[in-house]
Amino acid sequence: MTTTAIAPSTERAGRVPVDQLHVFYYYVRDQSNRPTTTFCFVCDANGTEYARGCAKCSPNDNPCKATGRRIAYRRAVGAYYSQQEWSYGAAPDGYVFVKFIKRPLVTPLEHKFLQLATKSPVAV
Repeated sequence: MTTTAIAPSTERAGRVPVDQLHVFYYYVRDQSNRPTTTFCFVCDANGTEYARGCAKCSPNDNPCKATGRRIAYRRAVGAYYSQQEWSYGAAPDGYVFVKFIKRPLVTPLEHKFLQLATKSPVAV
């Protein structure tokens, strides 16, 4: 049995194209100030549809901000267009974390991101 990945349809989902999403990043750092967990928050210009993606670095890895951003962004955009509400993963150290959440409870920082997104035009 073979499976085929299908690109998300913005028309079917009723959401804006990916190049018109507002994208914000924030991090959880370890004692050495290395970004061990990266969060990506994406939302539309109205602030009505949004999602959060997460990338957790393994304790055995050297944290890389670019890699964390790439993984978190992919998960956030996937959640934005997905019918699935959430997904979780397990890190090698046994830590269980949420990979993405669609329409999560908004943190105070993410609330500021939504305010910024609704006030400014999308940069192209």
